[in-house]
Amino acid sequence: MKKAVGHALDWYARSGYAARSMRRVWVCLGLVAALFGCQTTTDEGFVFFKDPQEFDRVTRGLTAEDDAETDAAITNDTEIVGELAEGGTEKPQVITVGAKLSIYVDEDSSLDRQMVVQPDGVIEFPPLGRVAVEGLTTDELQQRVKKDLERDYFQTATVTVTLEKTSAGGGVIYILGSVGHQGPMAIPPGEEFTVTKVMLAAGASGPFVDLSKVEIIRYGADGKKYKTYVNVERIIDRAEFEKDIPVVHGDWLKVPEKIFNF
Repeated sequence: MKKAVGHALDWYARSGYAARSMRRVWVCLGLVAALFGCQTTTDEGFVFFKDPQEFDRVTRGLTAEDDAETDAAITNDTEIVGELAEGGTEKPQVITVGAKLSIYVDEDSSLDRQMVVQPDGVIEFPPLGRVAVEGLTTDELQQRVKKDLERDYFQTATVTVTLEKTSAGGGVIYILGSVGHQGPMAIPPGEEFTVTKVMLAAGASGPFVDLSKVEIIRYGADGKKYKTYVNVERIIDRAEFEKDIPVVHGDWLKVPEKIFNF
């Protein structure tokens, strides 16, 4: 009697292993992993974007974040994006660190001020002194200033608070970490200053400077904090400058340090 010769997979089939079913399972898991890899996640109070370009589009209002259908339709249509930005329903403007504020008092023009919100979220506004403004909307700050002025100085105060719209070019950013020049840096007006240009200007070089994961934090007009990482090292080494993103007024950039230099 000849001994039957079976295929190597026959043992798995007899033991209940279904190769076709397992392949389907792995394909499904791969799709799920790819899907979640493209989505934003919340990380310690931040809305994190894996893709820096998507981070930049959303935080600068170049996509409709809250409307998935509109977002899909306008992602590649800059003309429609511009129309939505100009004619869409405006959300309340939330004041964030680094924002440029203007306060006008009709009854006394000597109180008119233009100022930048300091890193501690406070502004100096005589005669009220230090005023905590981070997280307030412009309407809320306007009512607060009006109430305080009417309490101590005016019978009626007409107050207007405006917030400069975030845009690429001009303003101040803040740099932390392993760089030669930490602290605030002025962005040249009329020029699109990118993360890579900032690193060069800040002296971010040396054997222990990690430019592969430059962290950028941006406060959105909705009051949320957004975060992403830019691989400046790869952008420079491969000349992939199209993957660079512009910085905007109020951005915070942090450069990590390498633990090992190899």
